[in-house]
Amino acid sequence: MFRSARNVIFIICLTMCSLSFAYEWQELKGDHFIIYYTDDKDFAKKVLYKAEKYYKQIAADLRHARHLSFWQWDNRVKIHIYPDQDSFVKTRGYPKWAHGIAEYEENAIYTFSGSYEFENATLPHEITHLMFRDFIGGKTQPWLDEAVAQRAEPEKRKRIKSAVKYVYDEGGLMSLRRLMSYNIMRESNEEIVRNYYIQTMSLVDFLIDKYEVTNKIFKEFI
Repeated sequence: MFRSARNVIFIICLTMCSLSFAYEWQELKGDHFIIYYTDDKDFAKKVLYKAEKYYKQIAADLRHARHLSFWQWDNRVKIHIYPDQDSFVKTRGYPKWAHGIAEYEENAIYTFSGSYEFENATLPHEITHLMFRDFIGGKTQPWLDEAVAQRAEPEKRKRIKSAVKYVYDEGGLMSLRRLMSYNIMRESNEEIVRNYYIQTMSLVDFLIDKYEVTNKIFKEFI
């Protein structure tokens, strides 16, 4: 019995360790990003190319001029590409609806291989998270953080007015009080997640476009 129990414990420990250390990371280095990937080099190359492109666009949009020579050498942002969505979710403990997550304290972004949504929408979104927090000087309000990050997504920016009208027509709008205190990372309902993101972006879009609210003024919200 003792030997059998010991073997079971050994197998459990071995399995847990394999989840953390099974990946043999390879590297691709750019001016402002280092890509870590396991086997899909083509996808990693696309991510690196687009990350550098988005970097310049987002810095200009945020009027964050110092970033033209920032995030270089040892300060480059690290993008980790897991081999599939399952390993991304299980290893990192992220929600199943996520295609990428930025970790400010690590100066890193995590995703999984082959995610079309990541390279075309989530990547500029997560880069903006990191850049906006640098501008603000650290922690910000979640609703504001998410709203500003969404403005970097080209397709979403085009569709925001029709999207928020749809949410309104369906009765999915949150009150401003709820919107500004909501912890979206604890939410598993994808419809609520979608509505939250649409409404936060619509609010900030309105403030910027109609009242010319700038990042300097946004600091008052923190």
